[in-house]
Amino acid sequence: MRSLLLVCLTTLIACGTPSKPVDAGTPIDTSCGLDCVAQKSFGLLLNTCFEYADGPTATNPPAVGVFVREIFTLEGGVKTIGVEYSIGGQKKMTDSFGIKDGTLLLMRREFSGGQSVTYKNTANEIVGVGWLDKGANVGSNLQSTSNADVLLGGSNRMSESTTYRVTLAEATTSQITVPARATPWDGGMQMLFSESPDHGSDGLRIWVPEVGFINFSSTFQLAGGSSAQYRLQRIRTIDPTSDAGEKPCSTGTP
Repeated sequence: MRSLLLVCLTTLIACGTPSKPVDAGTPIDTSCGLDCVAQKSFGLLLNTCFEYADGPTATNPPAVGVFVREIFTLEGGVKTIGVEYSIGGQKKMTDSFGIKDGTLLLMRREFSGGQSVTYKNTANEIVGVGWLDKGANVGSNLQSTSNADVLLGGSNRMSESTTYRVTLAEATTSQITVPARATPWDGGMQMLFSESPDHGSDGLRIWVPEVGFINFSSTFQLAGGSSAQYRLQRIRTIDPTSDAGEKPCSTGTP
């Protein structure tokens, strides 16, 4: 009996206390695209159409439509959410967003005329630049350093070392007052963009968690142009497989 006890004690000393299984955390729900929790927070659920006015009151038709269309796979197998910006039914710009560890990343921005910017690392892999991270709040900021792979149209392209920064600040009452609702939207935050050198980055966005971007300004161009401000007037869901004759995003009624 003593010999058996000694063997057991020796075994415990040699092997140590059995370790607990490693907690892998909650699996990411990808049933709606890339990360359902993050997509809901950022306002990027698939088939959602955001329509905007270019003034304080709703317009018919909308000034701009922003459609969270579908999942795209970029070079290297990088999965992204494709977001199309249209005016009068004509596509002006497309953003390809990725989500990594709950952080929203802009991977590529494409403009009409075959121009685009893709954010890569030194190994020529698409890695994106940060827009919003998990639990983002006033005072948060994300700074990324990237090699911007810029297509200038045709076969012209160049690579530029680029610094990209997004800082969150409290939105003003004017910025969270939009035609989509009668009262100012609670919880809105300013997204202040700084890109050097600039590749058609936005002037400003107002983000409301669990809603999306209720106010933004953009030139829809890689370089030059004047930036106009757009205020949310309607959110609707478009079923791309429907035969019901739904109006495309940017051509709906207020």
